[in-house]
Amino acid sequence: MSDGLNDARAIRVAEIMTDFRNLQHYLVQLRATPTAEEYYLEGYSLLRQCASEAQTILQTPFSGSSGAATGEPEREKQQLKA
Repeated sequence: MSDGLNDARAIRVAEIMTDFRNLQHYLVQLRATPTAEEYYLEGYSLLRQCASEAQTILQTPFSGSSGAATGEPEREKQQLKA
């Protein structure tokens, strides 16, 4: 993958990861205070589920591959797409 775009790709991936992490932090900070009648409405149930999943993702350490280049351009392209 020596097309000169590796630096640009690396920067973009870092930006996406930062944006994702910021979104997760904002989700965790959401605190809805529904009334007793509203507690089980679909929107509040979904909000609680999203907040719970965001907390789980934030507490899970990143378990990526080694990231070492294998010299196989097609495999690297597939890995970047994944």
